[in-house]
Amino acid sequence: MIDSVNFIELNLLPAEFSRKKGLRIVRGEQLLIGALLVLVLLMFLVKFQNDKKAEIDRLQSSIKRVQSQIDANRHVKSQIDELQKKREKIIKKITSLKNIKVKRDKWVRIMEDLEFVLPAETWFELVQQEKSSMNSIKIVGKTYDFDYIGDLIKNLQESPKFKDVDL
Repeated sequence: MIDSVNFIELNLLPAEFSRKKGLRIVRGEQLLIGALLVLVLLMFLVKFQNDKKAEIDRLQSSIKRVQSQIDANRHVKSQIDELQKKREKIIKKITSLKNIKVKRDKWVRIMEDLEFVLPAETWFELVQQEKSSMNSIKIVGKTYDFDYIGDLIKNLQESPKFKDVDL
């Protein structure tokens, strides 16, 4: 009786039909390829870092140049501010002059209307706008005859230009 049987396996196929196809890389070659890949990667990173450093230097140089231009033109900004202030003052003056013209025209019309209703031998010493109402005026005047005051009140009440006449 045979207790154990030993088999030997033989491959009689030619090498091209072998199960182990492809490039066979030995351990030393694997280390060499890995080291080359790491070296290429390091070279790429150094190049990238140098490019970024050059870009940073270029941008810092540009910032310094722009800052020097800003400093050189700082006086222009102060001139612009001064001109804007002058412009605002001129606009205020123009607005005031327009308002004065409107008010002057208004008072010219009022005086013409008052002249039309003013009796003979009567004159005004003061005509002013009441502070309490923009539509009220106060008249102070003199006459030689008391009857002329009644004529003035009557003429003001009958005039379409004046209303709510009060003595």
